[in-house]
Amino acid sequence: GVGNLAFLCGDALAILRDRVPPGSVSRIVVSHPEPPQQQNKSLESQAAHLLMAPFFEAAYQCLQPCGTLCIVTDSLWYGQLLCEIASHHKEFVPLVMGGRRLVGAAGRVRLYSGPPGRESGVDPAAATKSYFAALKETENRKKSRDAEVKILVLCKVP
Repeated sequence: GVGNLAFLCGDALAILRDRVPPGSVSRIVVSHPEPPQQQNKSLESQAAHLLMAPFFEAAYQCLQPCGTLCIVTDSLWYGQLLCEIASHHKEFVPLVMGGRRLVGAAGRVRLYSGPPGRESGVDPAAATKSYFAALKETENRKKSRDAEVKILVLCKVP
């Protein structure tokens, strides 16, 4: 068995801030977080959501040097919003994802299309689509480039 893996459910910000010691985590993966409701197709949202600026700060504090934060979403709009939020956290360095199509950016932060690669620390087979994307695909019986997952990977520099 694996002795150094934890799967936690709950308020991610509270868990990272209150339960995880600083510099103790090598990788944080957020797989298909629920996006907030959109407002007029802009990058603004109607409500607070999981991955706001305080989450990025807490994740940064918990990561070891060279640790990574990988976010996988099937929503292009939400991925672009996350790039914008993450771009304000200057200490993170975006990980370059070679061989993937760039679909969004804000500052130095990049959003790529396609499954995460081994360099992101995520098994590509485990992060290909959310339950809702699979359901939608089943209903439509078609696939398009817009249905591909989007990935954002940030690294804590030593």
